[in-house]
Amino acid sequence: MSEFRGGAGELFRAGSPALTAPEVLLSGPAGTGKSLACLTYLHQQMANHDGARGVIVRKSLTRLKASAVATFEQHVIAGARRRRDVGALSGFTKDKPPHWRYRNGSEVWLIGMDDSERIKSAEFDVVYCQEATELSETDWELITSRLRHGVTPVQQVVADCNPDVPTHWLLRRCQRGHTLMIESRHGDNPAYVNEDGSLTPAGNAYLLVLHRLTGVRRERLLDGRWCAAEGVIYPEFDPAVHVIDAMPEGWQHWPRYWSIDFGTTSPSSLQCWARNPTTDQLIMYREVYGPNLPGAELARSIMAIVAPGGTWVEPRPHAIVCDTDGQGIASFRSASGLRVVKTKKGVDTATGQGSILAGIEETQRRLKPGPFGEPGMLFLRDALVARDPELDAASLPCGVVEELPGYCWDRDDAGVLRRERPADRQADHGCDAMRYVAWLLRSRPAATLTWL
Repeated sequence: MSEFRGGAGELFRAGSPALTAPEVLLSGPAGTGKSLACLTYLHQQMANHDGARGVIVRKSLTRLKASAVATFEQHVIAGARRRRDVGALSGFTKDKPPHWRYRNGSEVWLIGMDDSERIKSAEFDVVYCQEATELSETDWELITSRLRHGVTPVQQVVADCNPDVPTHWLLRRCQRGHTLMIESRHGDNPAYVNEDGSLTPAGNAYLLVLHRLTGVRRERLLDGRWCAAEGVIYPEFDPAVHVIDAMPEGWQHWPRYWSIDFGTTSPSSLQCWARNPTTDQLIMYREVYGPNLPGAELARSIMAIVAPGGTWVEPRPHAIVCDTDGQGIASFRSASGLRVVKTKKGVDTATGQGSILAGIEETQRRLKPGPFGEPGMLFLRDALVARDPELDAASLPCGVVEELPGYCWDRDDAGVLRRERPADRQADHGCDAMRYVAWLLRSRPAATLTWL
């Protein structure tokens, strides 16, 4: 198709290996048109082969509905919907997940791998995996095992992603030759780059945003490199281990704790944690995160969820710990009616850094797997109440889980890492709030036994 160029165009170019490869990955920086190309390819396969079955997959169905669905309906099948070649998105039922049905009998389903039973019970011709680096290799192998519907000439999984760490299983799979990787660059996207290489007004604005990024996010989202952050503070964090799809049984009765880091021009973060009283494990099950959220606004946002109409629908927090922003504390207290405690400052009173380092060390301890394999700190995948559109548009983290991979130690004037304090940056308020609750609930030293 003429509107797709470069790597994205490989999905449509006659003779391209992408047309026959069973596994295809479009990898590249943000804003290259990867998702639009993959969705258009999926639609083309469904429209051209009667009775075919496709599926759009992401780790979380909630994230999928907020991303791929809008692109598919507004930019891919809008004309087909007007011609009534494609029906409306049907609702979720016991027998079938949300799906579009084509006039020719083809269907496109929506499935989140947080409900993987849906994919186990079906067969497909083409699977599109959005943000494939979110998936585990087990998810990927389950998906590829369902490519046996047999209607299209080639059964395929087509995926896209922004680069991740160089040790990621998906990159290793491409390096071993199991998956065909196609590099996509900004020049592939006609919305941002003209055919002569000049930027469109939209492209100029978007790339300006990417150029403002720093560190590992700049290398991945602007340059398209598979790289790890140097000097990352929490190397223990692994999304495949620490991000869970559902809360454990019986968690509704666990005690709750909230942690808050107030931002002004940078995002604020309010995190709700549940603590397993038996194992001491902490799980973040909710986060309100975004810019322009002063204390009063944070209070209104969280109280509308936990106490709509003034009636609490979940356990009240045992404690709310926050930073030392006096104005934020006062406005939060006034709007919520709840008492908060300031995080302790100054374990090392001479430097004022002791509490930060001690909190980081306590958080690192919790992130490490315990004696039975489970880390002491986990995060619910859909904990984020809402993604802030301004942060999303600027390719900035939306929540603590997205902050963690780029949360690094500071450097001196010569560029040498100083493992004394985190680098000062805007995307760290979620990590600060996480540290507060880890320090608040830190383990006390075990009593010493004296044998007589």
